[in-house]
Amino acid sequence: MPLARTRSTAPLTLSVDNLTVQFTTIDDIKFALDGKTHLPVSKYDDLRALSLEALRQQAVDIRKVEGRLLQILEFSFSEPLAVDYQLREMDVRVFSEDHSWRALIEALNDQGSEYAEFKRVALVKYLQYLANRQELIKRVYWNKSRKTQAGVNEDSDEAIQGVIDTSIFDGNELSDQIKNDIVFERLPRGESKDVRLLPGQEMAIRLSVHQFRLVRADGAYLIDEHGREYPLKPRRSTVGRSSDNDVVLDAAYRAISRKHLILEFPSKDRVILTDRSSHGTFVPLKYLAEG
Repeated sequence: MPLARTRSTAPLTLSVDNLTVQFTTIDDIKFALDGKTHLPVSKYDDLRALSLEALRQQAVDIRKVEGRLLQILEFSFSEPLAVDYQLREMDVRVFSEDHSWRALIEALNDQGSEYAEFKRVALVKYLQYLANRQELIKRVYWNKSRKTQAGVNEDSDEAIQGVIDTSIFDGNELSDQIKNDIVFERLPRGESKDVRLLPGQEMAIRLSVHQFRLVRADGAYLIDEHGREYPLKPRRSTVGRSSDNDVVLDAAYRAISRKHLILEFPSKDRVILTDRSSHGTFVPLKYLAEG
């Protein structure tokens, strides 16, 4: 569901690292946290100094935290207040100190449940930070592994498989790439994006590395890369490999998450997409620009 744009009963005031900040609306905190989703420049040098084994361990640790946060985000779609109490149950030490994220989460946990939607935004933005961190680890890992002399233990087949098994490095990086003359852009995880799609039109869409088409004609449906059609509900459909989705995709699509995407149709010419996945949902950049 789209993030609310309504005014809270009172502004959210936080004290983070001896700095007091105030957010009046959901858009205020979204704008403020956008800059915290990218890694500090110094992080690249820190990662380059690590061994392949240490990089693998970081990938595994991030994956565990991400999995827990994705569970909270998923639950919040049906129970908005879940973010409030479930974030409190987490050990704050699992959050990075980059951009004062840990201090920010601590400050948010001191606030009441009336600020649950603000907390949900922070959760979404932190997941985006983790996605960017994973991507940097992947780049550093493969650069180091290519430079490592053949036969060295770190570069063994077993070591490489250890990284693949984390599922972090599965699939291709599609953002900013051109596929079949279409420039695809990755949707920000957890954020709802409203795009224009008229009756009779279709839009290419990628779930991780798998290509689908979203079609609006006599209703709406997805078509996978094998030509199979998946009808969508008139108002809202969940998509993924899990059997409790409205659209259940074949288990062979391993790179697609169990709960991958939400598609909503608020009007005849709009579709709202909310990515919930680990490996991303990608849509043609022109639709995001038009939206």
